[in-house]
This record gives sequence, structure tokens and C-alpha cells, in this order.
Amino acid sequence: MKNEHIINKNMIYISIFVLLFGLAILLSRSNIILKLHTDVKQDDRVVDEKSALSEQEEQNFKNDRYLVIYDPNEKGSEKLKSNIAQTLKYMKKNTEATTIKDIPSNLDDYKSIIFAVAQINGIQDMSLFQKYVYDGGGIFFAIRPEIGNSLFSIYRNLGINELGNFTTTEGIHLTSDILINNKGLSIPKEAFLLNSSLSLKLDEAVSVHMKSEKGLPLLWDTNYGKGKFMVFNGTFLSSKDNRGIISGALSYLQEDYIYPIMNSKLVYIDDFPAPLPPGTNKLIFRDYGIDTRTFYQTVWWKDMQEIADSNDIKYTGVLIETYNNWVKPSFVDRSGIDKDSMVMFGRELLKMGGEIGIHGYNHQSLTLDQHISDKYSYMSWKSEKNIVEALNEAEYFLNMTLPGYVPKTYVPPSNVLSEQGKAAIQKALPSIKIISSLYIEDPTESAYVQEFEKKGKFIEMPRLTSGYEDSNENKWLLSNGITSLGMFSHFIHPDDILDENRGNSKSWNELSTEFSHIMKDTKNRYPWLQSKVAARAGTDLEHYLKTKIYIQQDNDKIDVFVNDFVPPLYFVLRSSKEISSIDGGKITKMDSDHVLIKAEREHVTIGFK
Repeated sequence: MKNEHIINKNMIYISIFVLLFGLAILLSRSNIILKLHTDVKQDDRVVDEKSALSEQEEQNFKNDRYLVIYDPNEKGSEKLKSNIAQTLKYMKKNTEATTIKDIPSNLDDYKSIIFAVAQINGIQDMSLFQKYVYDGGGIFFAIRPEIGNSLFSIYRNLGINELGNFTTTEGIHLTSDILINNKGLSIPKEAFLLNSSLSLKLDEAVSVHMKSEKGLPLLWDTNYGKGKFMVFNGTFLSSKDNRGIISGALSYLQEDYIYPIMNSKLVYIDDFPAPLPPGTNKLIFRDYGIDTRTFYQTVWWKDMQEIADSNDIKYTGVLIETYNNWVKPSFVDRSGIDKDSMVMFGRELLKMGGEIGIHGYNHQSLTLDQHISDKYSYMSWKSEKNIVEALNEAEYFLNMTLPGYVPKTYVPPSNVLSEQGKAAIQKALPSIKIISSLYIEDPTESAYVQEFEKKGKFIEMPRLTSGYEDSNENKWLLSNGITSLGMFSHFIHPDDILDENRGNSKSWNELSTEFSHIMKDTKNRYPWLQSKVAARAGTDLEHYLKTKIYIQQDNDKIDVFVNDFVPPLYFVLRSSKEISSIDGGKITKMDSDHVLIKAEREHVTIGFK
């Protein structure tokens, strides 16, 4: 009887477990998960904006001004000027630009002056700038000066003891946290890190922030009187991927420096959910002995979920319905589509707190220009009307797969998008608010390259890095993006591992290990970054772009006034001083020189000891 009682009790436990397990399976496959998923809907929330200053106070406030000097006749000078100006715009600093022939006679109104010109010989008398720094100003040479009389007249004040000829420098080594929490970062010879530099020796009193691979100083600052010179001994700051160096150099030029950041961590999976390739792949079958669909369902997705769970990641997937190349109606043939797998992936992604946007009906980029399409072996669309019909089908298919789900984000296939394509998105998918393409310049000039901004109806929110590989280029772009913008935005493609070229002939085990390392290092190095899906980050970006920042500083405190404020708003503060108090926010240490300020009210006061 006793044994029979134990058996009956065990049977009850087993039955309860089976019932609960079955309910969990049904829940994951039901539409309830869509109703519970609220992260993507947060961009529709109503918020109250607050302002620290009245309209009259705003008009009377004297914010810091920055002067950028350039030469429209010098190759590359205008591009460098624009890159510096855009960096300062993100940092909410007031910027003026003037040519080398129109330099104002009174420089005292400027917080800092930035030279975006190498040919300083056009300035006959450099004493105006020497006096400006000596009296407490800051000057940043954002490109190494050309050798000539003007340089000879000031080189000792720049901390240079011996001045030689030009040389090509390769690689970098950071000797400070000029890029946030990256002191010691070394990147060897890479094409994107080439500079034309001056051979020189520096005074022992200077502070060196960056050297070449062979040890030649590339960035340093030196005190002069009450002010400071910052000198970049190179030529690569006209490129967007080096904006973190510009931000860092400007912050070290001042005793205390504060600027707002976006504070978002985003990871996109392009072509996901999407039809799984049939059959076998030689790389997958070699390592796992299974077909490709089984690999994605049981190996790849499991590993991606574990990486997300371990590293505080919320994936934003963007759906593809089919990989056909149709660019003419009708777009209703759904034969061969593995809908069950797409439903499973979609529901599990949402259950993880992720988001699903639209990549397209198929993978044909939304352009009517066949010349551009030819670069990707695509078909061009024949009319905007055809694009609208295809996008309507993509939304219909998404609703079939995930009933009631409303997409907010669009990612263009191969990061190519025309104005006709944008117009078609607005007509066919009115719920789309965010377009995410590329941040870095495209050498082929075919991609849709963006800045972080509001353009018409859409929030432009580009991605900075890509791929599974922990490459030197990704490390550099990542650290620059976080320093200048407080933005980590990365994307991958599931099928990169099926192509020996895109996957560099590496196995999934190798690629997943590298991808995991990128995510782990990002989490450990920047634990303050806020993990978000694209829709939520887009809303926060819109608030960030709209805010107006006013900074008031003296020796023992900084007051930050924010108009059009929606909490929270984040700032980077670089200072060697010890903070004694904060009112209106919270502080998180980032590295030895930087702290994160979380502004919880529209007026924040930071006190120093």
C-alpha cells in the first residue's frame, strides 16, 4: 500500500509537470505573447517635456562657442571642417566656421578653436593664437600642420622639441582614455589607420594620448600659460569613423568637459526571420552532420539566445518573406516558405524582449536605378507603385505570421535605399518610424549612409559595426562611436556563416566565439550602456535630438540646464577633479577620467571638491 501511494503521488507530479510544460508550449505559440510584448510600443507613449529655462532666460544665456578654421582651397579641409562640426553638433556645442582669410580679430568669445587646415602658412602672424591660449583658451590642431614659417614660429609652444620631415605612420596605441575606457588599446597596421605625420620629438612635460604602432606621438596636449594646445599629428580625422578621437581631444582640452550622449546598445539581425535555406551546406555538414535548416533551428539560434542572455542584448530582427527576385506584381506566391520556422523564430525573439521590423518582401533593394542594383546582382524596381505593392505583401505576411504585430523599423536590403523607396515605405508602411542603414561612408557610393537625425517622417538611426568577427576595424569603430555618441549599434546576417568569403572560411564555433567576445567585452567595458530594441532607441534618440542644452561652469561646480527635457538624459563628464555632490541626477564611473551623468531632472548641478 505504501509503495502504491508513492507511485500515485509521483504520477500526480508527472501529470502536473506535463500539463505545465504543455501550457508553456501553447503560450509560446499563441498570440498572447504578442499582447504581452510592450517594448516596441513604448515609442507611442505620451511624455511631458520640461524646460529649465524660460524663453527669455534661454535667449539671454551665453553658451560656449567653438570656432573651426578651414581653407576651402585646401584639399580635404572642408570635409574635415564638416566632420568636426557634425561631431560638435552631436555634443550640443555651438559651432561657427570661418576661412583662414576671415579669422576674427577678437578670439576671446570662443571656448576653443579648432584648426581644420594644414596650410597654416596663410596666417602671417600666429601671435594672436598664442596670446589666446596663454590667456586661458584652448586650440586643437585637428590635422598635422604643414612645415613652414608659421609652424616654426610656434612649434616649441606646441610641446615639440625637434621637428623633422613628413612620414607615413601605421597603427595606433592609446596611452590615455581619450576613447572612453580604452587606455592601452593597440591596433596594428591597418589601411583605415594610415596617417601622414611629422617626425618629431616632444618635450617631457606634454601628455601623450595616442602613438603610432612604432611609437611616434600622434596626439598630445601641452599647457601654455593658462590655456592648452592639443595637437593631432596625422590626417585621418576627416573620416566619420574617427569622431571619438575628435570628441576625446576636445574634452581633454578643457579642465572639465560635459556633453550629452544617446546611451543605447542595439544589435540587429538582418534577414531574420526569413526562409531557411533547404538542403545541406558543406561547412555546416562538415562540422555538425546535419542539414542547414536543422542547424539554424537547433544550433545557431540556441547559441544566439545564449549570447543575448549572457550579455544583456535585445535583438531587433528584420523580416524577409522570400528570396525571389520579383520586382513586378503579383507578389502573392508563398510556395516553399517555411512559415512554421518563421513563426517559431518570431515568437521566441519577441519573448526575449526583441523586436521585429521589415527588411522587405524580398532582398531586392528599393531603387529604380539598375546601375546600382547591378553592383549587388539585383533587379531594379520598375516603379514606386510596384515597391508599394511588394511592401504591402510583406506587411500582410508579417500579420499572417504574427497576428496584430505592428512593425516600427525598416532596414534596407544591402543598405541601399532610394528616395522613391522611402516614399513607398511611407505609403505602404505608415507604422514605420525608423530607418536603420549605415553610418560609415560607403566607398562605392551606393549605400544609404545616414547621420542620427530626424528627416521628415523618419528617424534616421544608422548602424556602426557589423559581422561576427572581432576585427580591428570593429574595435575601432565601436570605441569611437561610444565615445562620441554613446551608441553601440551592430548588425549581423544569419547566412554569413554559409559563405566562405563573408565568413572568412571560419566555422560557426569560431564565429560565435568571436561574436560572443564582442558582446562580452562591450558589456564589461561599457556596463552603463542601455540595451534596447530599435523602436525604443528611436524614441529616445528623438528626445535627445530635440533637447537644448545650456552649460554654466566655474571652478567648483557645473550647472546643466535642459529645455524640452524628457527623463532620463545621459551625459559624459570628463574631469580629473573629485565630485563632491550631484543634485538632479546620478553618477556612474566609466573610467579614471570619465563619469556618466544620468539627468533625472531638467536642472542638474555637479559639485567638485
